[in-house]
Amino acid sequence: MVAKSSLGVLLSAAMLSGTAFPKAGNDRNATPFSIWLIGGGRDSVTICAGYAVDYNRLVFIKSSGGTFSASLTFSIDAMDSVAGFNRHHSKCKEIAAAGYEQTRSGKSRAADFVLLRLPRSVFRITAELRDDVQRITYANTTVRRNFQDADSSGFSTLMFFDSVSGRRYYPAMRPGAAIFPKPIRYGIVSWDTSSRVSRTDLLTHDGKLIVSAANPTRMAAGFQPSSSGTGFYFTAVPDSMSCFISGTIPADTLPEGHYQLRVRGDSGEKSFTFHYIWSDKPLTLRKFDTALSLLRYIVPDSLYSEIESGNESERQAKFDAFWKAMDPTPGTAYNELEAQYYERADYANAEFGTIGTRDGALTDRGKAYILYGKPDSIRREYGDDGTFEIWSYPGLRKGLVFREQGFGEFKLYRTENL
Repeated sequence: MVAKSSLGVLLSAAMLSGTAFPKAGNDRNATPFSIWLIGGGRDSVTICAGYAVDYNRLVFIKSSGGTFSASLTFSIDAMDSVAGFNRHHSKCKEIAAAGYEQTRSGKSRAADFVLLRLPRSVFRITAELRDDVQRITYANTTVRRNFQDADSSGFSTLMFFDSVSGRRYYPAMRPGAAIFPKPIRYGIVSWDTSSRVSRTDLLTHDGKLIVSAANPTRMAAGFQPSSSGTGFYFTAVPDSMSCFISGTIPADTLPEGHYQLRVRGDSGEKSFTFHYIWSDKPLTLRKFDTALSLLRYIVPDSLYSEIESGNESERQAKFDAFWKAMDPTPGTAYNELEAQYYERADYANAEFGTIGTRDGALTDRGKAYILYGKPDSIRREYGDDGTFEIWSYPGLRKGLVFREQGFGEFKLYRTENL
């Protein structure tokens, strides 16, 4: 294992105390939707189809009064593959933004759902999200679902939640995925309203037991989606057709990967496979060669040569060991320092790329941003000897002066002590 060096200690202190910065685009900038089976009986089922999309993915129109708005239509078509008929439902939603800055936000999200009651059969379900006014289609996806038979175990649906507040459960939109590194908050719909869960087991993808808990869940009668502002959530309500079972698995030490959740109850046993996924994982960290190359900024050449030598698995192991030695919370699976470093790299790629250097992380300004974070202030100065950009870091007692060379290409000109 690579030992934690004084360089790493200084890097950790500088980064963890640095100024916050915006995140570049990632999975949250996609337009996710999910379909959940939330109720059913002998002859029919009730499904909920929901979506969530960040404001910065939408096209907002500015009115003469200065307000910003967007119009979304969410449509579901369920084609019965056995009987040959189609069930259709759509729902319109007007989205209002407080100002231009919110329209570019990756934190504000538009979300909604539609409900369909279907006969038990095999369906080809198409979900579409569009702006009819602007003639823009944001998402169009088709899935096949078999609702012909009720599961003999009594347990029909596993879903995961981004967060839970009281009796409100805010859904994670990626199908079959819990969100790393949060606790795994899950819900299960059961046909048997009198059923009780005696035990839940968390297992690896190949069936090895990780943790088991007796009576870990609580049950509520029924479950349905409700709207709230720009989003939606599920809430427990009286419903004679089904019941809802919820629970939480502490996941601090659980790495990303595929797992199984096994549920045992009065009416039977069932295992659900799911993916514990880091949906906001920096793009530069997803690409190993890119992530490894960016270590050049923080390690000596000799150590970098050592890490990049060997076959792929050896290089990965040494890369992981390096960041593990830097982890400010070594008892957890999530490495805050590593995440912050590559989030900065994502932002640098997005903001500082030029015609000559497309990856902004490879520019002088990108390197500075990765190492020191967002400056407290940035100013431009224009003179006969060129255009200069000055970044100030009072907390680090450092100033960086960049000089423009070519269109948009700024090179580090000098470093100043503040």
